[in-house]
Amino acid sequence: MPVFYPGLTHQIGGNTAGVTANVSTGTYVLAGGNNITLSQDANSITISADAGGGGLTNIKVSAGTVSNLRSDLTFADSNGISFGLTNGTITGTVQTNYLTTAMASNRGSDFVQATAAFAGTSASGTIASDGISVSIGPYLTTAMQSDAATISNIRVSAGTTSNLLSALTFSNLNGVSFGLDASTLTGSIATSLTNINLSAGTTSNNLSAFVLSNSNNVSFGLNGSTVTATASVATSLTNINLSAGTTSNNLSAFVLSNSNNVSFGLDGSTVTATASVATSLTNIRVSAGTASNLLSAITFSNSNGISFGLDASTVTASIATSLTNIRLSAGTTSNLASAFTFADGSNVSWGLNASTITASVATSLTNIRLSAGTTSNLASAFTFSNSNGVSFGLNASTITGSIATSLTNINVSAGTTSNNLSALVFSNSNSVTFGLNGSTITASIDAAGGGLTNIRVSAGTTSNLLSAITFSNLNNVSFGIDASTLTGSVATSLTNVNLSAGTTSNNLSAFVLSNSNNVSFGLNGSTVTATATVATSLSNIRLSAGTTSNLLSAVTFSNSNGVSFGLNASTVTASHDGLTSQSNQAISGSNGSFTFQTVTFGNLNGLSFYTSNGSLVGSYTDAGGGGGGGTISYYCPFEPVFAQSVAFSNATFSFQPVSIPERLEFSRFHLLISAGGASGSTGGNTRYVGLYTRNASTLSLVTSSTATSSWTSGTTASNAWAGVTGARIWSQPFATTLTPGEYWFGVALRSTNAGSYTFIGRSSYAFSGVAGVLSAASRHVQPGLGFFSASSTAVPGSVAFAALTGTGNGMRAPWIMLNNFATS
Repeated sequence: MPVFYPGLTHQIGGNTAGVTANVSTGTYVLAGGNNITLSQDANSITISADAGGGGLTNIKVSAGTVSNLRSDLTFADSNGISFGLTNGTITGTVQTNYLTTAMASNRGSDFVQATAAFAGTSASGTIASDGISVSIGPYLTTAMQSDAATISNIRVSAGTTSNLLSALTFSNLNGVSFGLDASTLTGSIATSLTNINLSAGTTSNNLSAFVLSNSNNVSFGLNGSTVTATASVATSLTNINLSAGTTSNNLSAFVLSNSNNVSFGLDGSTVTATASVATSLTNIRVSAGTASNLLSAITFSNSNGISFGLDASTVTASIATSLTNIRLSAGTTSNLASAFTFADGSNVSWGLNASTITASVATSLTNIRLSAGTTSNLASAFTFSNSNGVSFGLNASTITGSIATSLTNINVSAGTTSNNLSALVFSNSNSVTFGLNGSTITASIDAAGGGLTNIRVSAGTTSNLLSAITFSNLNNVSFGIDASTLTGSVATSLTNVNLSAGTTSNNLSAFVLSNSNNVSFGLNGSTVTATATVATSLSNIRLSAGTTSNLLSAVTFSNSNGVSFGLNASTVTASHDGLTSQSNQAISGSNGSFTFQTVTFGNLNGLSFYTSNGSLVGSYTDAGGGGGGGTISYYCPFEPVFAQSVAFSNATFSFQPVSIPERLEFSRFHLLISAGGASGSTGGNTRYVGLYTRNASTLSLVTSSTATSSWTSGTTASNAWAGVTGARIWSQPFATTLTPGEYWFGVALRSTNAGSYTFIGRSSYAFSGVAGVLSAASRHVQPGLGFFSASSTAVPGSVAFAALTGTGNGMRAPWIMLNNFATS
C-alpha cells in the first residue's frame, strides 16, 4: 500500500525473508497468495483463507525419487507398518514380531566364550555362564523396558550433517538443558544464560542483557517477565493512502472488518485487534533433510526408536533407552559410544537424578552479547516476551517455551517481498508505535505537530524534502492559518487574467469554483476556502492539462486570469466577466487596420460562414460553369494575334512564368506549332510539358504531361503529312486545378524525322542584361524566363534559376493555352 502519512515509514519484522527495509515513500502492497485472498469493500480490507479441510489445492508430496501434486494422500499398510487416523492424527504401528530366536547351524562361532572379558573407555566387564558383569563410570544407565524392541541404527540429520545412529543424545548447550523422565524428553532454558547474539538494523552484538529504549513516541515497561510498549496516536491525521491486494485509495476513514479469525475493537483512540488461531489454515512449508513440501497437516510417525505423543497442544517425543552404541559428535570429533559423560566446565555444571540430567549455569556471569535482527548489545539480563505464538515461563532457573501448535504459516507481503509466516512483527518506526496486551495489538501515531519528519513538497518543476512549508502572499493571493485550517484570500480588484483548462484559454476577470468531486468551496469576505472530503471508494484518476498528465486523488481549481471557481455540493462553477469588459479589437485588412467590438463575416464569392461550439467555420462552394463563381476554365498568357515564329532547339526546354489570378480548372494543354518538310515524309514528335512552383531560387516540378504524335505519307488522311503541316494547334491531355498564385511552365519538343518545327509565340530582341552590370547568361527579364542550358529527353524534376539562359534570345516564349472545354 502507498505510505499513508507524511513522515511515516513501515517495515516488516519477525520471521521474515529477503532484505527488509524501511518504506517511507512509494507504495507497498498486501498481496494474496498460497490460498490467502485479499479483498476490499470501501474502507474495509478482508483477508480470507481457504479451509484446511476442503479448500486445499494440490500439494507436492514426495516419496523416494517420485514427487507428485496431490489433493489427497493415502497411507497404505505395508512392510509391517500399519496406519490409523483418529481426530486428525495419523498414527503408525510397526510390527515387533519379526525377531526370531532360533540360531542357524553355522553361527556358533559368532559368540564369545563364557569366560571372556571386555574393556572400554571408562567401562569394563566379564562374561560368565550365569550372566554378564559390567562396571561403568559415573554415566547414565537405564534398564530396557520389558516391551521395547531392540532398535538398529537410524538416520539422524542436523543442519548439513546426517548419520546412521542407534542412539540419539540431546546435549545441554547454549543455555538449553534436556532431561528424560521415563519415556518423556524435556527441555529447559537456563535463566542465567551467557551472552547471546542480538541484531537490530545493521548492527549485531553478543549480549547477556539488552535495553528497550523509549523513542519515536514509543515507551516500554517491564512487569515480571512481560515487556509492554505504549504509543500515542495523532488525532489530526489527513487522508492516508491505504492499499489492499491490487486496490489503493486515499482515505480519511477506514473500517477494520472482523474476518478470518481476526476481530477489531476501538476504545477511545486505541484500535485493538484480537486474533483467534484458525484451525483451518492453508498449507505451510515443511522441510526435512533435502525435501520441502507445502502441507496442511503434519504427522510425527513413530520410528527408529522414537515415539511421539500429543497432549492438548503439546507434542512429546520418547526415545527407547535400550540402544546400542550411537555416534556422538562434538565439535570436529565423532565417535561411536554406548556411554558418555557431561563434564563440568565454562560455568556449566551437570547432575544426574534417576534418569534426569540437570545442568546448572553459574549466575555470576558478566555481560553476554545478545543479538536480535541486525542489532547486537552486551547485556547482563534480558527478557523473553510472549509473542508470535510463543509463550515463555520461568520455574526457578529453568526457562520453558511453548509454541502454539494450531498456527500454520500465512503469506504476508510488503513492498515486493512476500513470505509464508507463522508470526508477524509490527516494528516501531516513523512516529508509529505498536504494543501488545494479551492478544490485543495496539498502534499509536505521534501527533502531526511534533512527530513528523521531512515530507516531499513539489511546486512547478521543483521538489524538495521539507519539515516546514510557508505559504507566501504573492500575486494578490494572501494566506492565513486558524488552528489546523489553512485559508487563502484573493484580491477582488483583479483585472482580467488568462485562465486555461484543457485546450481552451480565456481572459477572465471572474470565475466560479463549483463544488464537485468531493471538494466544496466557500467564500468569507475576500477569503476562498476549499474543503475536501475524500471519497472512500475512489482511487487516483488521471488528469491532463495542456501537455502534462498526472494521476491525482485531489484537484484544485485555482483562481487566476480573471476566472474564479466555486463549488456547490458536487458541482464546480466558473465565472468569467471578460466579455463585459472587453475593449475593441483591431482587425487588419488590405485597406488598413480598424477597431471593432463586433465583427461580422458576410457570405460572398462562394464563401459562407457559421459558428459551431464557439468556433468560426468557413466553407467554400464552387459555382462551376463557364468560369463564373470564382473559378475559370480558360487561360492564355498572351493572345496569338501577337505571336511570331520562334525557333527552338530540338529537345530544349523553354521556361516562362505565369500568374494565375483566380482558381483555374483545365483538362487540356495546347501549343501553336508550324511544321514543315518534304511532302510524303513519315515520322513524328514528342511534346513535354511541366508545371512548376518556386522554392527560393529553384523551380520544383508539380505535375507533367507527355504526348506523342506520328503520321504516314499521303495527302488525304488526317494522320498523313498533309494533315500536320502548316501552323496548327497541337493539343494533349493535362488535367489539374490551380489556386491563384505564381507558376512556371516548361515546354520542349523532340522530333523523330527530318521535318522542321517552329513554335508560334513571343519573339524578343536580343537581351543583354541589367544596365551597369556585366552581362551574364543567368540574367532574366522576368524571374525564370529563359532556356534550360542542357537538353533533356524527360521533364526535369527541378531547375535552378541560375541554370536558365535569359540573355540573347532568352525572352522568347512559346504561346500556350489552358482550357477545360473542347476546341474546334
